[in-house]
Amino acid sequence: MGSEMTYSVVVLGLLGLLSTALVANAAGLAHLDGARLRLAKAVGDATGFARPQAAFTASKQGPATTEPPLASTPAPAAAHLAVAANLRH
Repeated sequence: MGSEMTYSVVVLGLLGLLSTALVANAAGLAHLDGARLRLAKAVGDATGFARPQAAFTASKQGPATTEPPLASTPAPAAAHLAVAANLRH
């Protein structure tokens, strides 16, 4: 089930990118207006169906046990500031 879900997310993302590209180039691709509008509606509908499923799947999982991001820990941030201060002098 996990690989099917990942595949679906990837396909939905790629269709979203295609739809966005068609919208951005709508003036030059006027002959594709009908297909562009149908694709935008289909992507919107699929995204609408996928969001509740993703929320349900996330609610079934336990809390994440990952390390905090590096930017939130004081030591690396202080080290970066020290390096930046040395570069200015």
